[in-house]
Amino acid sequence: MQRLKSIIDTSHLDTSELDSINSLLQEHSDRFYLEGDELPATNVVEHKITTVDDIPVNQKQYRLPHSLREEGMIGQERPIAYTSRVLRGPELRYEVYEKEALAIVHSVQCFRPYIYGRHFKIYTDHRPLVWFKTAELNTRVQKWRFRLAEFDFQIIYKEGRFNTAADALSRNPPETCEVKAVTRAQTQKANNQIPEPTQQVDSLETPKGPITRAQARLANQTKSTSPQDIATSQQGNDDSPEGVTTPPDVSPEIVTIPLDQVVPDKTIVSERRDKPDIRPNENPPKESKSVDIGNKVLTPTPRSLSLVETKEPLELRQGAIMYFVNSKGLPLDAGALGLEKLKRLDYEYHLDPGEVALIKDKRVAYQFVACLTHDGSQKFVRDDLFSTLSVIKHLALKKKISGINFAKSNEVGQLPWADFMEILQEVFQDEKIKLIKCLGALEYVPPEDRDAIFYELHRSPVGGHRGISKRYQRIKQKYVWDRLKTDIQRRIQQCLECQLKKLARHRTKQPMIITDCPGSTFDKVALDIVGPLPATAEGNIYILTMQDQLSKFCIGVPLPDATATTIADAMVRRLICTFGTPKVILTDQGRNFLSKLLQRVAKRFRIKQVRTTAFHAQSNGSLERSHHALAEFLKQYTNQESDWDQWIELATLNYNSSVQESTKHTPFEVVFGRLARLPSSRPLRECDQLPTYQGYIVNLVTKLNNIKKLAYDNLLESKHRNKKYYDRNLNPVTFKVGDHVFMKKEPKAHKLNDNNVGPFLILRVFDNYNVEIQTGKNSTKIVHSNRLRLSHITSTPIE
Repeated sequence: MQRLKSIIDTSHLDTSELDSINSLLQEHSDRFYLEGDELPATNVVEHKITTVDDIPVNQKQYRLPHSLREEGMIGQERPIAYTSRVLRGPELRYEVYEKEALAIVHSVQCFRPYIYGRHFKIYTDHRPLVWFKTAELNTRVQKWRFRLAEFDFQIIYKEGRFNTAADALSRNPPETCEVKAVTRAQTQKANNQIPEPTQQVDSLETPKGPITRAQARLANQTKSTSPQDIATSQQGNDDSPEGVTTPPDVSPEIVTIPLDQVVPDKTIVSERRDKPDIRPNENPPKESKSVDIGNKVLTPTPRSLSLVETKEPLELRQGAIMYFVNSKGLPLDAGALGLEKLKRLDYEYHLDPGEVALIKDKRVAYQFVACLTHDGSQKFVRDDLFSTLSVIKHLALKKKISGINFAKSNEVGQLPWADFMEILQEVFQDEKIKLIKCLGALEYVPPEDRDAIFYELHRSPVGGHRGISKRYQRIKQKYVWDRLKTDIQRRIQQCLECQLKKLARHRTKQPMIITDCPGSTFDKVALDIVGPLPATAEGNIYILTMQDQLSKFCIGVPLPDATATTIADAMVRRLICTFGTPKVILTDQGRNFLSKLLQRVAKRFRIKQVRTTAFHAQSNGSLERSHHALAEFLKQYTNQESDWDQWIELATLNYNSSVQESTKHTPFEVVFGRLARLPSSRPLRECDQLPTYQGYIVNLVTKLNNIKKLAYDNLLESKHRNKKYYDRNLNPVTFKVGDHVFMKKEPKAHKLNDNNVGPFLILRVFDNYNVEIQTGKNSTKIVHSNRLRLSHITSTPIE
C-alpha cells in the first residue's frame, strides 16, 4: 500500500487519471482489506510516452535510481520511464562523487533510445556534478565523461527534497514487518472460531502505520543488553589462547556454582526435568556441510550462535576448554578422553551432577569441568547438561572469557551429539562467546616419533629444507603435538645444512662507529691497491692509491706488481719524500701490507700501522669511494686499455681540484692553502702585484689554519650525518664470549657454494664491534660482527 501511494504521489497525474485509478480500485476492493480499516485506493500506474526532456538522477548507498520524464511546469512533469539497479562488487567502494557520476552514465545508457540526438537535462542533488564536463577528474571518471561525449546534455543541481522521483526508487520497497493481514474469508473463519495462523506481508500498513527503516533501527538499538554481553564483545584469534591468560605463578582454584544461583528462571529448569522431551524448536538442527580451509573448518551455523571449528584436538588447545566427566571423574566425551591419554585429567574434586568446576591452570587459561549424572538415563543427562552449560555460560561472562573450546564426540554420556548441539545452541544463543568445536582430525605424534616425521618433511628431498613458516604449514596439515611451531623453529635452527647453505634475509647490522679525525694534513694516510688491470705498454697492471684522511688529497702510482718491495718503494718516493712522514698508515689485511718489509719501513720512519677488518670496506670508505671516481675518469679518456697509466696524474689532479662533500673544500686548497691553478684560470697581468715573501708567508699560514679548521669541522659533521643515515635500519646483535656463530663466507667461488662457514667459538669481544673467533684448533681470526650470526648448534667440531 505504501509503495503504491509513493508511486502515485511522484507521478503527478491529472484529475482524470486519478479518477480512473480510483474506479479500478473500488472494482476490486473485495480482494483484501486491512483489519479495522477501510480499503485504501491503490493500483498500477500506466503512462503514455510523449516527448523526452528530463532525467532526474539520485544515487543511494547501494542503488542507482533514475526516472525519465517530460518537462513541464512545476509539479506537472510527466514520467515516461523508470530504471534502477544495485551497486555491485567494487562499485560499493567508490567515492561519493564516483557513485553519483556512475548514476549519470547508467541512466544515459538506459534511456539512450529516447534521448540520443536530442538536447536533454540531467537533474541531480549532488552539486559537484554540475562541473562534470570541465572538472579535473581521475582516470575512471574521465573514461565515463568520454563515453558521454556523444550526448548533448546539461547537468542541473536540484535539491534533494525536490528530487522525489529518484528518491522513491532508491527507498522502495520499505523493510518488511510482521503485521496481521487476513482476507475476508479468513475473517469469516475467525468468527466461526477457526484459528488461523499469522501471515507475514509487506504491502499493507498496520493500524499504527508502516514501520520505517529508522524506526526499525531504533527498535534494534533499544533492546536490552546485559553487562555480560558487553564484557564479552571482544573475540580472540583462533590460533591464540582464548579468554583470560593465567600468570604462571597462580595456583589452580576451583569454583562450584549450583544451578539455582545461575539460571534466573527456575520454572524452565523444573519444566525440563518434568518433561525432558519439550524443546523450543521441534525441528532438530540439520546437519550442515563443512568447508575445509587449511586447519580451520567453516560451518554454516545459526546467526545467533558464534560457532567455529578447528581440526586440532581439544587437549592441545591453548584457550579455555570445556569437557565432561561423571561424579567419579571418569570421562564422558572425547575431550576428557584425550586429556586422560596425556595424563592431564587430574580430577581430584568431587562434583555432584549438574555442577561445574572452574580450574585456573598454568597450561590453559581456564578448564570447565562439567559433571553429568552417572545414571545411564538420557533424561537426567539432558537435564544435567542444560544445568552445567548454563553455569559455564554464567562463569564465562563473569570472567570475560571470549571463547571456549570443546571436543566433538559421538555422544556425551549417552546423549546423542545432535541433542547435545541442540541444547548448546539453546543455552549460548544470542551470546557473544565464541564456541570452538575441536574435531580432533589431526594425528597426535608422541615425542619418540617426531624426529622421523621431521626428517621426512624437512631433511629429505621431499621436504627440501624449506623455511619455518612453510614447514609448519605442511606438518600441521596432518600432524600435531605440543608447541608445534616452536618445536619446528628450534629444529630448523639446529639444521646444519640450512645454516650453512641458506642466505640470511635479515643480517646483523651494528651501529656505525665514528672514526677519529686527524688534526693536520698527512698525519693519517690510507693505502690500497687497485687491480689487476689490463697490462700497459710499460708493464703496469696495478695502481697504488694513497689518500690523506683530513684533506682527502689523493696520490696514484702505477705499479708493475703488488709486492711488498714495490709498494714500499712507491710509498717512500711519492709520499714520504714529497709530503713528509705520516704518523699513521691505514691498510687492509692484504699480505703485501702486513709483510715484514713494510713493518721494517714503518719502524724506521716511526709510523704506526693500522689495519681494517677483513671484508669490511666501511673502515676505509673514503679511499674506496675515490676508486670509483678514478675508474670513471679512466673510462672517459683512455682510448686503448694499454695507455691508462698515462692518465693517472691528470685523474688525481681532477679529483684533488674538486670540492669534497665532507670538507666543503678542494683537497688541493686544504693542503696548499690556495685553489689549484688550472688552464682555464686568468693569466697574470702586468698590473697585478705579487705579494712579498713576508706577506706571502703570513697569508699562507693564516689561510691554511683557517682552512684546516673548517675542513676538520665539516668532516666531523659529515661523519655524524652519515651515521644518522646508516643507523636508520639496524639489526644489532649482542655477542658474548662463549657464543657459537656462523660467519658469512667471502669471497664465494660460485653461486652454489655455501653462504656461511662455522660454527665458530667467540674468544674475545672488542668495543668496536669486532670479535675474535676460533677458526681452527690453533688459529684465530678477528672479524666484524656484521659478518656473524648466532648459531643454535654447539656440538659440531671445528675443522
